[in-house]
Amino acid sequence: MCKAIRLTAMVGLSGTAIFAADYTWDGAPGSFQTDTHWSPVGVPGAADNAKFTTAGTYGVTFSGNATNVSTVIGADVTFGLGGYSWLLSGGLTFSGTSIARFGGGSLTVGSPVTVANNQKLVLNSGTSIFTNMLTESGGAIEVNGGDHAWQGFSCSTPPAGGASFRMTNGTVSVSGDFISSSAGAVYSLEGGTLLIPPGGRGFQLQKSYTFNVYTNAMIDYRATSRMYLSYTSSGNNLNIIGGTFTNTGINLVLGSPQANSRATVHLVDGLFYSSKPVYAGGVSFFPGSTKVTDVLQQSGGHLQLDDTFYLGSQTNSMGVYTQSGGTAWCKNIRMGCYGTNATGKLTLTGGTLATPNTLYVGYVWLTVPELHFWRAVN
Repeated sequence: MCKAIRLTAMVGLSGTAIFAADYTWDGAPGSFQTDTHWSPVGVPGAADNAKFTTAGTYGVTFSGNATNVSTVIGADVTFGLGGYSWLLSGGLTFSGTSIARFGGGSLTVGSPVTVANNQKLVLNSGTSIFTNMLTESGGAIEVNGGDHAWQGFSCSTPPAGGASFRMTNGTVSVSGDFISSSAGAVYSLEGGTLLIPPGGRGFQLQKSYTFNVYTNAMIDYRATSRMYLSYTSSGNNLNIIGGTFTNTGINLVLGSPQANSRATVHLVDGLFYSSKPVYAGGVSFFPGSTKVTDVLQQSGGHLQLDDTFYLGSQTNSMGVYTQSGGTAWCKNIRMGCYGTNATGKLTLTGGTLATPNTLYVGYVWLTVPELHFWRAVN
């Protein structure tokens, strides 16, 4: 009996044709390096494609390093890399409703990976390097451990009742754009560290999203290019619910240069820290645009701002800080300082606010039962 093999011609450096074959896994548990699990028989090599499209739930282990052009996941597959590396010079793609779980080794993918339509990518341990990670409507990415480096990350609407991106442990470093590409993205940080490294392009959150940072989770923002939490008027929410947010990279702008953008930060518990200036309503908006409001609401935890906190510092902007609990330390607070119709609003109903230097009041609404200052207020 003859078997049909799909061959893809490629030209090598010598000018001779190299044929890439598609190898399909048989759907049984076993080692990637066992040739009888593959159809046609043989282990796919560096010029071949490894396909896991046979329906079912199964595990694939590795007993050595592997290099392929690409892989297709069309089942529920757990890859135990066993300390070895798997290099996909092309890409990793999903087919149908499928799940790919990786752990125990090193995974490198040379092309962007898109997860959509109830597909799921899970990184349990080990390391990974991706050019770009994208979730589209209904797709999800989950990180439960390991150290991972992604050149870019974009999220969309999550699967029903879930998150577009969920993290429980490990470290993810995103050196390129960090984008919410369509309305409704949900980020759930339940542990581990999301790092935006020095030299990274940083947050550019263009559509509405919800970003929850729970206990034992941390956003470590060190990028020096930009820090915009919102590009949209539909409302973006960064919720610190026991975790930590630190910014040591660049000025933190709750809105953005985009007209009518709006962002809200909720500090419920945990720490919100910035060594750089923080702007709520702190960018210049286009003439005639509707006044936007950026809000920082604190009901608990600790707010630590080692530079100036600007509330409504530019034309047609309003910055609001409300405190009903917790503690806050702000080196300087400047409200309604620059521009036409720049408004700052500060309301304290509980907790403690300390500012050791200057409270500058320009055009401001001020309803403050109690303020604590360490020196004279200008």
